[in-house]
Amino acid sequence: MTISCAVFVDSVRQGQNGIDLCGLSEGFGFPGLPVTLEKMPLFLNLELDEADRGKACRLEFHLLSPHGQALDSPNWLDFTLPTDDEAVTAKLLPTLDLTFHNFGIHTLEIRHEETTLQRLQLTITQQGLRR
Repeated sequence: MTISCAVFVDSVRQGQNGIDLCGLSEGFGFPGLPVTLEKMPLFLNLELDEADRGKACRLEFHLLSPHGQALDSPNWLDFTLPTDDEAVTAKLLPTLDLTFHNFGIHTLEIRHEETTLQRLQLTITQQGLRR
């Protein structure tokens, strides 16, 4: 199993030619920290190997600070992969609770069985207060 696509989104909709990913984001601005983004949607497209079909899986999502330190406990997603012989991909839309304690570029590591499958970056910047 490999990840062919992993992006933060606002929503996923069925379009005429497949799926539409809405509200792609690479960063957020906040006046102060810490801040928690509750139910942050992440779209994943998994490429399946024949041996993956029908297996129970757990993906772990580890948020790392700009200095590479683990923040909070990981989020995880338990699911069963499709059994259909024709299935070559699985599309997932987990929602994560992420708490940020520092400004800068954070990394979200997506792991399966101690193997890092993907790393995403999310920039958290300081946004000025409006008066």
